[in-house]
Amino acid sequence: MSALAHVLASRIEIRNSVFLGRVNFINSIFREPLDLSGSTFRQEASVSSATFLAMVSFASAHFQEDALFDGTAFMKTADCSAASFQREITFAGASINKMRLSSAQISGQLSLQNAEFNRLEARWPVLCNHLRYDGETYLSLARNYRNLEWFEDADDCYYHYRRASQAGKSFAIREGENRKINWSKLLDGLAWISCGYGVRPRYTVFLSCFFILLFAFLYWQGMGIVVEPLNGSEYLQGQNEELTFLDNLYFSAMVFTAKTQVKWYPVGVYRYLATLESILGWLLLALFLVSLGRTMIR
Repeated sequence: MSALAHVLASRIEIRNSVFLGRVNFINSIFREPLDLSGSTFRQEASVSSATFLAMVSFASAHFQEDALFDGTAFMKTADCSAASFQREITFAGASINKMRLSSAQISGQLSLQNAEFNRLEARWPVLCNHLRYDGETYLSLARNYRNLEWFEDADDCYYHYRRASQAGKSFAIREGENRKINWSKLLDGLAWISCGYGVRPRYTVFLSCFFILLFAFLYWQGMGIVVEPLNGSEYLQGQNEELTFLDNLYFSAMVFTAKTQVKWYPVGVYRYLATLESILGWLLLALFLVSLGRTMIR
């Protein structure tokens, strides 16, 4: 079926049809609605550089080969809800006013590189495993989700963008004959572990629990915590051996949250460990509040 460089000025409805050959709408202009809902495309469907001035529907359509929409302009609504794309689907350079991809099934790669879209209704789980990486596309999708008030999708999209961006970096960079540490990679890794790039507050909670347990283990193994006797007598050597791991865990949690008990104090080198733990506690608490505010206060 070919409509090469044609201007179609009448409404077209070809529902629940089967196209056995290649479908070619390259450079075509559709002034009225086009309805191909429920149709099956056995071969490649090429709609590149076409212009749809009215609504177009591919709802529940089945594309068994590549679906090419490069440079296509969708001036009104493009309905691809519940459509099935078995191979590659590309909207590279397309201009999309509004497109519905709800309940769509995408099996191949999806390209939105250099595409402009005002409203793209497609949940992130539908796209995430098929979207071809492009930083600009990911950021545009995150903005799109925020505009739709799909905030969890926006956070997930941004998180995957940062992970994909980090994966392309190495820990060392070469400058001439010298190799230097790639601080950008290290800082990205720290942002991932500490707060999930600002959109995973639970990461901060997990890291805080890890530090509390780690310092408690160090205090316990080194017997670095002393408890002043309740009767006011002086500390005697060996009293710290009576402290259990739970006692040290209690002390570690108090230090981490800046609530050190008066009669509990570290000795020797463990004074510096307690200071370090207290600083980490303040930093992670501030980081948790910032990331929590970002995800809860929209």
